[in-house]
Amino acid sequence: MKLSLSWIQDHVDYHLDRPAEELADLISLRVAEVEGVERLGEALQQVRVVEILATEPHPDADKLRIATVTDGEGETQRIVCGATNCRPGIRVPFADLGAVLPTVDKDGNVSTFTIKRAKIRG
Repeated sequence: MKLSLSWIQDHVDYHLDRPAEELADLISLRVAEVEGVERLGEALQQVRVVEILATEPHPDADKLRIATVTDGEGETQRIVCGATNCRPGIRVPFADLGAVLPTVDKDGNVSTFTIKRAKIRG
């Protein structure tokens, strides 16, 4: 069984500023053995929220758009997006080139995916 730390905090007087491993040790001693601690959010630290400022059709691909995005701190970038709802004014998750993100295949196997520059249709 998997339990989230926030769920445990709702039912037990435990402060999240202490290490999760400490709580796992306490549970193992008093309730049931804890097989491991997973830190799911850490894998997404390279993802940030950006706002789409403008979009235009991609010149070489019918189903892609070129979007200009901003992180709200003055930096803008042009990116290629395949989402059908890509439009100015919305905020979306964004990972820069080189970011390594987790991925899960249809069988539940976890691996990583690196965001990289790719050529579109030649």
